Amino acid sequence: MMMKALYQKHRAILQLEDITDLALNDLCYRFQNVRFSKALMLEKSKNLQITFTLMKVFDSKDWHEFRILTSEEDVISEHCHDLTHIQNSINERLKDEKVASLKSSQALKLWYKYQREWENDFDLTFQRLIKFEAVSNQRFSRSLMSLSSLESKHSFQSYYSIHSAALDDCLQTISISNIMCDRTKVKSVMIFSLLDDLVINKLLSCLNESWSVASSLYSDCDQLNAEKSWIANTFIYDSESNQLMMRIIDLNYIKLNMISKFDLHTFHFVFWKLNITFFTQN
Repeated sequence: MMMKALYQKHRAILQLEDITDLALNDLCYRFQNVRFSKALMLEKSKNLQITFTLMKVFDSKDWHEFRILTSEEDVISEHCHDLTHIQNSINERLKDEKVASLKSSQALKLWYKYQREWENDFDLTFQRLIKFEAVSNQRFSRSLMSLSSLESKHSFQSYYSIHSAALDDCLQTISISNIMCDRTKVKSVMIFSLLDDLVINKLLSCLNESWSVASSLYSDCDQLNAEKSWIANTFIYDSESNQLMMRIIDLNYIKLNMISKFDLHTFHFVFWKLNITFFTQN
């Protein structure tokens, strides 16, 4: 919705001849200081009104402030806000040493299985990852995913540069490196709290597959073995042209408080009794 609002405002201030062939994917969007202050729960039983606001930042030529608010009766809640603007497209390509095909690529079935066991489930619609390469105890991974648009059960759906389901998969690739590429380390549900910088580059109207290069860095806060102590980055490149499509810098997490589960591993205990067969009188 941020992209849609910014695109519509950008078109409104342009001359008529400049907007004839200007599509939403022809622009480069940048978002900074994105704060996810409260989860947005959509329930059919509640009469919830959602409000999106886009306001120009005071004393700034390009930057705008975007907010997502909900109101129920007399209660108004803010769920997300950030700074955003339209900038020149970024001409960056994937480096040669990272273009090579995935080595020892892994299937995604076990990855999603561990996610489900900790109630971090993804519907089939949001399982767009094809395969990934990960080495245990390293905070770096590469993935191949599909960015193609999905069919909607509604006759018409709004067009975006990157489909929302594909954007969600881009964020999923980050979590692989965040747990040291070891799926057995998934011990909690992590949700986004702060995103420092997000760029969605100028894109083609029809997207297919893309590379994701993800890594995680220690935030110098909290314990090293805590998942929320690590800040994630990912760069998304087109699989054919190797052109930068999107980049996410410094994505911070918080742990969702849930009832602790028992250890899913089964432990065995072997006890050997004394064997007196070979005992002697001495």
